Amino acid sequence: MKLKILAAILFLSLVTLSSQTDNTRP
Repeated sequence: MKLKILAAILFLSLVTLSSQTDNTRP
């Protein structure tokens, strides 16, 4: 099953997005 891989990619992209948002915020 590739569901785990999909979930991992989604989670990683979500974390990256959060980090970028936190970085942009003062």
